[in-house]
Amino acid sequence: MSEARLVWKQDIRILPLWTVVLFLYYLDRANLSHAVLLRSDGADNDDIVSDTGMTPRQYKTAQTVFFLASILFAVPSNILLKRMGPSRWIALTMFAWGVVSMCMSVADGAAAAGVRFLQGAFQAGILPGLPFHLTFWYRARERGVRLALALAVAVLASSFGPAIAQATVDNLRREGGIAAWRWLFIAEGAPACVVALVVLFALPDFPEAASWLSNDEKEFAMRRLYVEGSKRYEKAASRDHTIHTLLDFRLYGHYLAFLGISCALASLPLFAPAINSGRGFAGMQAQLMAVPPFAVAAAVGVVAGATADRFNSRALHAAVLATVGAIGFLASAIVAGDAYGARYACLFLATAGPFACLPLLLGWLADNVADAPAVGLALALNAGLGGGLGDMVATWSYKDDEAARGFPTGHWVNAVLLLSVAAVCILLRLHYHERNHRVRMETGGHGAIRFFCY
Repeated sequence: MSEARLVWKQDIRILPLWTVVLFLYYLDRANLSHAVLLRSDGADNDDIVSDTGMTPRQYKTAQTVFFLASILFAVPSNILLKRMGPSRWIALTMFAWGVVSMCMSVADGAAAAGVRFLQGAFQAGILPGLPFHLTFWYRARERGVRLALALAVAVLASSFGPAIAQATVDNLRREGGIAAWRWLFIAEGAPACVVALVVLFALPDFPEAASWLSNDEKEFAMRRLYVEGSKRYEKAASRDHTIHTLLDFRLYGHYLAFLGISCALASLPLFAPAINSGRGFAGMQAQLMAVPPFAVAAAVGVVAGATADRFNSRALHAAVLATVGAIGFLASAIVAGDAYGARYACLFLATAGPFACLPLLLGWLADNVADAPAVGLALALNAGLGGGLGDMVATWSYKDDEAARGFPTGHWVNAVLLLSVAAVCILLRLHYHERNHRVRMETGGHGAIRFFCY
Protein backbone atom coordinates (compact mmCIF):
# COMPACT_ATOMS: atom_id res chain seq x y z
CA MET A 1 0.00 0.00 0.00
CA SER A 2 1.34 3.43 -0.92
CA GLU A 3 1.87 5.65 2.09
CA ALA A 4 1.94 8.72 -0.17
CA ARG A 5 -1.49 7.82 -1.57
CA LEU A 6 -2.93 7.40 1.92
CA VAL A 7 -1.55 10.74 3.08
CA TRP A 8 -2.93 12.43 -0.03
CA LYS A 9 -6.40 11.03 0.68
CA GLN A 10 -6.15 12.43 4.20
CA ASP A 11 -4.97 15.80 2.96
CA ILE A 12 -7.88 16.43 0.62
CA ARG A 13 -10.35 15.53 3.38
CA ILE A 14 -8.77 17.39 6.29
CA LEU A 15 -6.74 20.40 5.19
CA PRO A 16 -9.34 22.30 3.10
CA LEU A 17 -11.86 22.21 5.94
CA TRP A 18 -9.35 23.31 8.54
CA THR A 19 -8.17 26.20 6.37
CA VAL A 20 -11.76 27.47 6.08
CA VAL A 21 -12.27 27.08 9.84
CA LEU A 22 -9.09 29.02 10.56
CA PHE A 23 -9.99 31.73 8.05
CA LEU A 24 -13.30 32.35 9.84
CA TYR A 25 -11.66 31.99 13.25
CA TYR A 26 -9.15 34.76 12.63
CA LEU A 27 -11.74 36.90 10.84
CA ASP A 28 -14.16 36.75 13.78
CA ARG A 29 -11.37 37.00 16.34
CA ALA A 30 -10.42 40.45 15.03
CA ASN A 31 -13.90 41.79 14.26
CA LEU A 32 -14.04 44.06 17.31
CA SER A 33 -10.79 45.73 16.20
CA HIS A 34 -12.22 46.13 12.70
CA ALA A 35 -15.45 47.58 14.11
CA VAL A 36 -13.42 50.26 15.89
CA LEU A 37 -11.32 51.09 12.83
CA LEU A 38 -14.39 51.84 10.74
CA ARG A 39 -14.28 55.37 12.14
CA SER A 40 -11.22 56.06 9.96
CA ASP A 41 -13.37 56.61 6.85
CA GLY A 42 -14.86 59.78 8.25
CA ALA A 43 -18.48 58.61 8.37
CA ASP A 44 -20.55 59.56 11.39
CA ASN A 45 -21.53 56.84 13.84
CA ASP A 46 -20.52 53.92 11.61
CA ASP A 47 -17.97 52.55 14.08
CA ILE A 48 -18.74 50.90 17.41
CA VAL A 49 -17.06 53.64 19.47
CA SER A 50 -19.01 56.64 18.15
CA ASP A 51 -22.28 54.71 17.77
CA THR A 52 -22.39 53.24 21.30
CA GLY A 53 -20.19 55.62 23.24
CA MET A 54 -17.74 52.84 24.15
CA THR A 55 -14.82 54.24 26.11
CA PRO A 56 -11.18 53.19 25.51
CA ARG A 57 -11.22 51.32 28.82
CA GLN A 58 -14.38 49.43 27.87
CA TYR A 59 -12.77 48.47 24.57
CA LYS A 60 -9.60 47.17 26.22
CA THR A 61 -11.69 45.35 28.82
CA ALA A 62 -13.73 43.65 26.08
CA GLN A 63 -10.50 42.51 24.42
CA THR A 64 -9.00 41.35 27.72
CA VAL A 65 -11.97 39.19 28.77
CA PHE A 66 -11.90 37.59 25.30
CA PHE A 67 -8.33 36.46 25.96
CA LEU A 68 -9.22 35.46 29.53
CA ALA A 69 -11.89 33.14 28.15
CA SER A 70 -9.27 31.60 25.88
CA ILE A 71 -7.14 30.80 28.92
CA LEU A 72 -10.03 29.28 30.89
CA PHE A 73 -11.63 27.16 28.18
CA ALA A 74 -8.73 25.88 26.05
CA VAL A 75 -8.15 22.78 28.19
CA PRO A 76 -11.83 21.72 28.44
CA SER A 77 -12.16 22.23 24.70
CA ASN A 78 -9.37 19.81 23.80
CA ILE A 79 -10.77 17.25 26.22
CA LEU A 80 -14.17 17.48 24.55
CA LEU A 81 -12.63 17.38 21.08
CA LYS A 82 -11.31 13.88 21.77
CA ARG A 83 -14.38 12.64 23.62
CA MET A 84 -17.03 13.96 21.23
CA GLY A 85 -14.94 13.69 18.07
CA PRO A 86 -13.40 16.63 16.20
CA SER A 87 -16.25 17.00 13.71
CA ARG A 88 -18.96 17.32 16.36
CA TRP A 89 -17.00 19.54 18.71
CA ILE A 90 -15.56 21.92 16.12
CA ALA A 91 -18.97 22.22 14.43
CA LEU A 92 -20.65 22.98 17.76
CA THR A 93 -18.13 25.64 18.75
CA MET A 94 -18.22 27.24 15.28
CA PHE A 95 -22.00 27.48 15.27
CA ALA A 96 -21.95 28.93 18.78
CA TRP A 97 -19.32 31.56 18.06
CA GLY A 98 -21.15 32.55 14.86
CA VAL A 99 -24.35 33.14 16.82
CA VAL A 100 -22.49 35.06 19.53
CA SER A 101 -20.74 37.19 16.92
CA MET A 102 -24.07 38.16 15.41
CA CYS A 103 -25.38 38.96 18.90
CA MET A 104 -22.51 41.43 19.20
CA SER A 105 -24.31 43.55 16.61
CA VAL A 106 -26.94 44.51 19.19
CA ALA A 107 -24.58 44.94 22.14
CA ASP A 108 -23.81 48.36 23.58
CA GLY A 109 -20.51 49.46 25.06
CA ALA A 110 -21.22 48.02 28.51
CA ALA A 111 -22.45 44.63 27.23
CA ALA A 112 -19.60 44.17 24.76
CA ALA A 113 -17.31 42.61 27.37
CA GLY A 114 -19.82 39.89 28.25
CA VAL A 115 -20.48 38.99 24.63
CA ARG A 116 -16.77 38.95 23.83
CA PHE A 117 -16.15 36.63 26.78
CA LEU A 118 -18.61 34.14 25.30
CA GLN A 119 -17.01 34.46 21.88
CA GLY A 120 -13.57 33.81 23.38
CA ALA A 121 -14.91 30.77 25.23
CA PHE A 122 -16.29 29.18 22.07
CA GLN A 123 -13.19 29.99 20.00
CA ALA A 124 -10.72 28.82 22.68
CA GLY A 125 -10.30 25.33 21.25
CA ILE A 126 -9.70 26.12 17.59
CA LEU A 127 -5.98 26.94 17.61
CA PRO A 128 -4.96 24.08 19.97
CA GLY A 129 -7.50 21.79 18.31
CA LEU A 130 -5.84 21.88 14.89
CA PRO A 131 -2.44 20.40 15.86
CA PHE A 132 -4.19 17.99 18.26
CA HIS A 133 -6.41 16.70 15.46
CA LEU A 134 -3.44 16.29 13.13
CA THR A 135 -1.68 14.02 15.65
CA PHE A 136 -4.40 11.43 15.00
CA TRP A 137 -3.64 11.42 11.27
CA TYR A 138 -0.01 12.39 10.58
CA ARG A 139 3.51 11.58 11.67
CA ALA A 140 5.66 14.23 13.29
CA ARG A 141 7.63 14.94 10.13
CA GLU A 142 4.38 15.46 8.18
CA ARG A 143 2.63 17.94 10.45
CA GLY A 144 4.74 21.08 10.19
CA VAL A 145 4.12 21.88 6.55
CA ARG A 146 0.41 21.08 6.91
CA LEU A 147 0.09 23.35 9.91
CA ALA A 148 1.89 26.04 7.94
CA LEU A 149 -0.38 25.64 4.91
CA ALA A 150 -3.53 25.82 7.02
CA LEU A 151 -2.32 28.78 9.05
CA ALA A 152 -1.25 30.63 5.90
CA VAL A 153 -4.95 31.16 5.34
CA ALA A 154 -5.10 32.75 8.78
CA VAL A 155 -2.47 35.21 7.58
CA LEU A 156 -4.63 36.09 4.60
CA ALA A 157 -7.67 36.40 6.85
CA SER A 158 -5.78 38.89 9.00
CA SER A 159 -4.78 40.92 5.95
CA PHE A 160 -8.17 41.00 4.23
CA GLY A 161 -10.20 41.44 7.42
CA PRO A 162 -9.94 45.25 7.45
CA ALA A 163 -10.76 45.34 3.73
CA ILE A 164 -13.89 43.28 4.38
CA ALA A 165 -14.80 45.73 7.12
CA GLN A 166 -14.30 48.66 4.75
CA ALA A 167 -16.41 46.97 2.08
CA THR A 168 -19.15 46.57 4.67
CA VAL A 169 -19.04 50.30 5.29
CA ASP A 170 -19.06 51.16 1.60
CA ASN A 171 -21.96 48.87 0.70
CA LEU A 172 -24.14 48.65 3.80
CA ARG A 173 -23.70 52.04 5.45
CA ARG A 174 -26.93 52.74 7.33
CA GLU A 175 -28.79 50.10 5.33
CA GLY A 176 -32.14 49.78 7.05
CA GLY A 177 -31.02 52.36 9.60
CA ILE A 178 -28.35 50.00 10.99
CA ALA A 179 -24.78 51.23 11.54
CA ALA A 180 -22.03 49.63 9.46
CA TRP A 181 -20.25 48.07 12.46
CA ARG A 182 -23.41 46.13 13.30
CA TRP A 183 -23.58 44.77 9.75
CA LEU A 184 -19.94 43.76 10.11
CA PHE A 185 -20.66 41.39 13.01
CA ILE A 186 -23.60 39.88 11.15
CA ALA A 187 -21.61 39.47 7.91
CA GLU A 188 -18.68 37.80 9.68
CA GLY A 189 -20.71 35.67 12.12
CA ALA A 190 -23.23 34.10 9.73
CA PRO A 191 -20.66 32.20 7.59
CA ALA A 192 -19.36 30.39 10.69
CA CYS A 193 -22.85 28.97 11.31
CA VAL A 194 -23.07 27.70 7.72
CA VAL A 195 -19.58 26.19 7.64
CA ALA A 196 -20.28 24.48 10.98
CA LEU A 197 -22.81 22.25 9.23
CA VAL A 198 -20.25 21.32 6.58
CA VAL A 199 -17.67 20.50 9.26
CA LEU A 200 -20.18 18.32 11.12
CA PHE A 201 -20.66 16.01 8.14
CA ALA A 202 -17.32 16.30 6.30
CA LEU A 203 -14.45 16.64 8.80
CA PRO A 204 -12.88 13.19 9.48
CA ASP A 205 -12.60 12.26 13.14
CA PHE A 206 -10.17 9.32 13.48
CA PRO A 207 -8.61 6.90 10.95
CA GLU A 208 -10.37 3.83 12.31
CA ALA A 209 -13.78 5.52 11.87
CA ALA A 210 -13.19 6.84 8.33
CA SER A 211 -15.77 5.31 5.97
CA TRP A 212 -13.76 6.55 2.95
CA LEU A 213 -10.80 4.32 3.91
CA SER A 214 -10.73 0.60 3.22
CA ASN A 215 -10.08 -1.78 6.11
CA ASP A 216 -6.50 -2.25 4.96
CA GLU A 217 -6.01 1.50 4.76
CA LYS A 218 -7.44 1.99 8.25
CA GLU A 219 -5.08 -0.62 9.66
CA PHE A 220 -2.12 0.88 7.84
CA ALA A 221 -3.03 4.41 8.96
CA MET A 222 -3.09 3.33 12.60
CA ARG A 223 0.02 1.16 12.33
CA ARG A 224 2.19 3.91 10.88
CA LEU A 225 1.23 6.19 13.79
CA TYR A 226 1.95 3.61 16.48
CA VAL A 227 4.98 5.51 17.77
CA GLU A 228 4.46 9.11 16.64
CA GLY A 229 0.69 9.59 16.66
CA SER A 230 -2.20 9.93 19.09
CA LYS A 231 -4.83 7.24 19.47
CA ARG A 232 -8.58 7.63 19.83
CA TYR A 233 -8.94 4.92 22.46
CA GLU A 234 -6.16 6.03 24.79
CA LYS A 235 -7.59 6.49 28.25
CA ALA A 236 -8.24 9.93 29.60
CA ALA A 237 -5.40 11.40 31.59
CA SER A 238 -5.24 10.13 35.13
CA ARG A 239 -4.66 12.45 38.07
CA ASP A 240 -0.96 11.49 38.22
CA HIS A 241 -0.62 11.82 34.45
CA THR A 242 -2.18 15.28 34.54
CA ILE A 243 0.08 16.40 37.38
CA HIS A 244 3.13 15.12 35.51
CA THR A 245 2.16 17.14 32.42
CA LEU A 246 1.49 20.24 34.52
CA LEU A 247 4.86 19.96 36.26
CA ASP A 248 6.98 19.11 33.19
CA PHE A 249 9.30 22.14 33.16
CA ARG A 250 10.35 21.80 29.51
CA LEU A 251 6.76 22.35 28.40
CA TYR A 252 6.76 25.75 30.05
CA GLY A 253 9.62 26.67 27.74
CA HIS A 254 7.26 26.00 24.84
CA TYR A 255 4.51 28.04 26.52
CA LEU A 256 6.89 30.96 27.07
CA ALA A 257 7.95 30.91 23.42
CA PHE A 258 4.32 30.86 22.32
CA LEU A 259 3.57 33.81 24.60
CA GLY A 260 6.16 35.91 22.78
CA ILE A 261 4.86 34.96 19.34
CA SER A 262 1.24 35.52 20.36
CA CYS A 263 2.02 38.98 21.71
CA ALA A 264 3.66 39.97 18.43
CA LEU A 265 0.76 38.67 16.34
CA ALA A 266 -1.87 40.35 18.50
CA SER A 267 0.07 43.63 18.27
CA LEU A 268 -0.08 43.97 14.49
CA PRO A 269 -3.71 45.21 14.26
CA LEU A 270 -2.99 47.70 17.06
CA PHE A 271 -0.38 49.73 15.21
CA ALA A 272 -0.29 48.70 11.53
CA PRO A 273 -3.37 50.74 10.46
CA ALA A 274 -1.70 53.93 11.72
CA ILE A 275 1.24 53.34 9.37
CA ASN A 276 -0.91 53.20 6.25
CA SER A 277 -3.05 56.17 7.26
CA GLY A 278 0.15 58.12 7.98
CA ARG A 279 1.40 57.38 4.47
CA GLY A 280 -1.66 59.16 3.07
CA PHE A 281 -3.82 56.15 2.26
CA ALA A 282 -7.48 56.03 3.23
CA GLY A 283 -10.51 53.78 2.91
CA MET A 284 -10.15 50.58 0.90
CA GLN A 285 -6.71 51.60 -0.38
CA ALA A 286 -5.38 51.82 3.17
CA GLN A 287 -6.83 48.41 4.03
CA LEU A 288 -5.34 46.73 0.98
CA MET A 289 -1.89 48.13 1.79
CA ALA A 290 -1.90 45.75 4.75
CA VAL A 291 -2.01 42.73 2.43
CA PRO A 292 1.62 42.61 1.12
CA PRO A 293 3.29 42.04 4.54
CA PHE A 294 0.87 39.22 5.31
CA ALA A 295 1.28 37.67 1.88
CA VAL A 296 5.05 37.57 2.39
CA ALA A 297 4.49 36.08 5.86
CA ALA A 298 2.30 33.33 4.40
CA ALA A 299 4.96 32.36 1.86
CA VAL A 300 7.74 32.40 4.45
CA GLY A 301 5.63 30.28 6.80
CA VAL A 302 5.00 27.53 4.23
CA VAL A 303 8.67 27.37 3.23
CA ALA A 304 9.79 27.31 6.86
CA GLY A 305 7.30 24.57 7.74
CA ALA A 306 8.45 22.39 4.85
CA THR A 307 12.17 22.80 5.49
CA ALA A 308 11.80 22.37 9.26
CA ASP A 309 10.07 19.01 8.66
CA ARG A 310 12.60 18.01 6.02
CA PHE A 311 15.66 18.65 8.19
CA ASN A 312 14.09 18.01 11.62
CA SER A 313 15.13 21.54 12.56
CA ARG A 314 12.18 23.29 14.18
CA ALA A 315 14.18 24.98 16.94
CA LEU A 316 16.71 26.69 14.68
CA HIS A 317 14.02 27.77 12.20
CA ALA A 318 11.91 29.24 15.01
CA ALA A 319 14.91 30.97 16.59
CA VAL A 320 15.91 32.62 13.31
CA LEU A 321 12.36 33.71 12.50
CA ALA A 322 11.81 35.11 16.00
CA THR A 323 15.02 37.10 15.64
CA VAL A 324 13.82 38.46 12.29
CA GLY A 325 10.61 39.60 13.96
CA ALA A 326 12.56 41.14 16.84
CA ILE A 327 14.64 43.16 14.38
CA GLY A 328 11.44 44.46 12.79
CA PHE A 329 10.01 45.59 16.13
CA LEU A 330 13.35 46.94 17.34
CA ALA A 331 13.72 49.09 14.23
CA SER A 332 10.10 50.25 14.59
CA ALA A 333 10.84 51.38 18.15
CA ILE A 334 13.91 53.36 17.09
CA VAL A 335 12.74 55.17 13.95
CA ALA A 336 10.77 58.40 14.22
CA GLY A 337 7.02 58.17 14.62
CA ASP A 338 6.43 60.02 11.35
CA ALA A 339 8.90 57.91 9.29
CA TYR A 340 6.03 55.96 7.81
CA GLY A 341 7.96 54.54 4.85
CA ALA A 342 10.61 53.04 7.13
CA ARG A 343 7.99 51.75 9.54
CA TYR A 344 6.13 50.07 6.68
CA ALA A 345 9.34 48.30 5.66
CA CYS A 346 9.80 47.17 9.29
CA LEU A 347 6.26 45.82 9.21
CA PHE A 348 7.31 43.12 6.74
CA LEU A 349 9.87 41.76 9.22
CA ALA A 350 7.58 42.16 12.23
CA THR A 351 4.85 40.22 10.41
CA ALA A 352 6.79 37.48 8.61
CA GLY A 353 8.90 36.35 11.57
CA PRO A 354 6.11 35.71 14.13
CA PHE A 355 3.56 34.33 11.65
CA ALA A 356 6.08 31.86 10.21
CA CYS A 357 6.99 30.85 13.77
CA LEU A 358 3.42 30.06 14.77
CA PRO A 359 2.96 26.68 13.02
CA LEU A 360 6.52 25.66 13.91
CA LEU A 361 5.91 26.14 17.62
CA LEU A 362 2.51 24.43 17.56
CA GLY A 363 3.85 21.42 15.68
CA TRP A 364 7.04 21.20 17.73
CA LEU A 365 5.14 20.98 20.99
CA ALA A 366 2.78 18.30 19.65
CA ASP A 367 5.74 16.29 18.35
CA ASN A 368 7.38 16.16 21.78
CA VAL A 369 4.48 14.91 23.92
CA ALA A 370 3.99 11.17 23.99
CA ASP A 371 0.27 10.34 24.12
CA ALA A 372 -3.14 11.80 23.27
CA PRO A 373 -4.25 12.98 26.74
CA ALA A 374 -0.92 14.71 27.35
CA VAL A 375 -0.85 16.21 23.83
CA GLY A 376 -4.33 17.64 24.24
CA LEU A 377 -3.54 19.10 27.65
CA ALA A 378 -0.17 20.54 26.62
CA LEU A 379 -1.52 22.15 23.44
CA ALA A 380 -4.43 23.65 25.35
CA LEU A 381 -2.15 25.08 28.04
CA ASN A 382 0.10 26.41 25.31
CA ALA A 383 -2.77 28.25 23.60
CA GLY A 384 -4.38 29.29 26.87
CA LEU A 385 -1.47 30.35 29.06
CA GLY A 386 0.97 31.25 26.31
CA GLY A 387 -1.44 32.60 23.72
CA GLY A 388 -3.94 34.24 26.06
CA LEU A 389 -1.36 35.98 28.21
CA GLY A 390 0.56 37.12 25.14
CA ASP A 391 -2.59 38.66 23.70
CA MET A 392 -3.24 40.49 26.95
CA VAL A 393 0.29 41.89 27.03
CA ALA A 394 -0.17 43.23 23.50
CA THR A 395 -3.51 44.87 24.32
CA TRP A 396 -2.10 46.88 27.21
CA SER A 397 1.39 47.57 25.78
CA TYR A 398 0.18 49.68 22.88
CA LYS A 399 -0.97 52.90 24.50
CA ASP A 400 -3.16 55.39 22.68
CA ASP A 401 -1.17 58.36 24.01
CA GLU A 402 1.95 57.02 22.23
CA ALA A 403 0.39 56.92 18.75
CA ALA A 404 2.16 60.09 17.57
CA ARG A 405 5.52 58.58 18.56
CA GLY A 406 4.82 55.27 16.81
CA PHE A 407 4.00 53.17 19.94
CA PRO A 408 7.61 52.68 21.11
CA THR A 409 6.69 50.91 24.37
CA GLY A 410 4.76 48.17 22.59
CA HIS A 411 7.54 47.71 20.04
CA TRP A 412 10.21 47.40 22.73
CA VAL A 413 8.10 44.84 24.60
CA ASN A 414 7.74 42.74 21.44
CA ALA A 415 11.43 43.01 20.56
CA VAL A 416 12.45 41.75 24.01
CA LEU A 417 9.88 38.94 23.97
CA LEU A 418 10.89 37.74 20.50
CA LEU A 419 14.56 37.68 21.43
CA SER A 420 13.52 35.63 24.46
CA VAL A 421 11.69 33.26 22.11
CA ALA A 422 14.90 32.73 20.13
CA ALA A 423 16.87 32.04 23.31
CA VAL A 424 14.26 29.60 24.64
CA CYS A 425 14.20 27.69 21.33
CA ILE A 426 17.98 27.24 21.41
CA LEU A 427 17.90 26.07 25.04
CA LEU A 428 15.11 23.58 24.27
CA ARG A 429 17.09 22.26 21.31
CA LEU A 430 20.10 21.62 23.53
CA HIS A 431 17.88 19.96 26.11
CA TYR A 432 16.22 17.64 23.57
CA HIS A 433 19.55 16.76 22.01
CA GLU A 434 20.81 15.67 25.43
CA ARG A 435 17.62 13.69 26.13
CA ASN A 436 17.92 11.84 22.80
CA HIS A 437 21.56 11.03 23.50
CA ARG A 438 20.58 9.59 26.86
CA VAL A 439 17.86 7.42 25.26
CA ARG A 440 20.31 6.09 22.67
CA MET A 441 22.82 5.20 25.38
CA GLU A 442 20.15 3.37 27.39
CA THR A 443 18.48 1.49 24.52
CA GLY A 444 21.11 1.30 21.81
CA GLY A 445 18.64 2.99 19.48
CA HIS A 446 16.76 -0.24 18.84
CA GLY A 447 13.02 -0.95 18.95
CA ALA A 448 9.98 1.32 18.74
CA ILE A 449 11.53 4.38 20.35
CA ARG A 450 10.07 7.87 20.17
CA PHE A 451 12.86 10.43 20.07
CA PHE A 452 12.38 14.11 20.78
CA CYS A 453 12.16 16.42 17.78
CA TYR A 454 14.21 19.57 17.69
